[in-house]
Amino acid sequence: MKPKRLIVAPSAIEDLRNMRRYIAESSPHYAQEFLADLTAKIAWIAEVD
Repeated sequence: MKPKRLIVAPSAIEDLRNMRRYIAESSPHYAQEFLADLTAKIAWIAEVD
């Protein structure tokens, strides 16, 4: 089976950064945790057949 590639649009990356900045205004810790969790889920979805 051919390996899959996850392609993330530049606008999606900017959206993720904006979400992190917004959450970090009240909690830098939870902003980092949220982004780590979300990116792990995105990677998992990309791997699922």
